[in-house]
Amino acid sequence: MKFQNLIPASLLLVLGYAGAHAIPAEAAGKMLFSREVDSCLAAVNTELDLENAQRVRHLVSRVKRTGIGYAVTIESAVIFPDSEKRYETHCVANGSNAPIRLTIEQA
Repeated sequence: MKFQNLIPASLLLVLGYAGAHAIPAEAAGKMLFSREVDSCLAAVNTELDLENAQRVRHLVSRVKRTGIGYAVTIESAVIFPDSEKRYETHCVANGSNAPIRLTIEQA
């Protein structure tokens, strides 16, 4: 069975300022790669400058199985009182471990 049949092509994850995140309950049971997504999101939140941010939004736009884990693409928006910054992250992770590879580019 292909993973496209298990989840929507894009899964929106909204993160609050404190970094807490929510995954819809119906998706969490079907997401074979939720630990990898959590690992990548934690690394992104650590790397981005979130001081004074009012809101942080992450969109997991792509997940692909690789030989060493899952490759995850995350589009992020960090909203400040007077501006907004956007980023695209490419992350490779295996389980709950720290990401094997992480690149963040400002969009």
